[in-house]
Amino acid sequence: NELYVWFNERNISKSDYEFQALYHVEPAGLKGLHQQLIKEGVNVRLYLPFAPSVDAAKYYGFRRAEKNPEMMKVFARKAVEYYLKRWASQ
Repeated sequence: NELYVWFNERNISKSDYEFQALYHVEPAGLKGLHQQLIKEGVNVRLYLPFAPSVDAAKYYGFRRAEKNPEMMKVFARKAVEYYLKRWASQ
């Protein structure tokens, strides 16, 4: 959000930059930010990580968590949401 304000203060065109994020990853305090930026005409690129195997996905997740421990909270929250929805639909 601060970076977006910085671009606006310097009159940098929205076509000259983009924001990037992992698909379905919204750290605390940033919920809905992607949609807000898109509505305002900012380019947002969402990445969907791919792994050829479960082991590769696991190691990718561990590497991401080491670089950004906040990601573990996001992952845990998403996992709980997924399993609660799955459990409720049975």
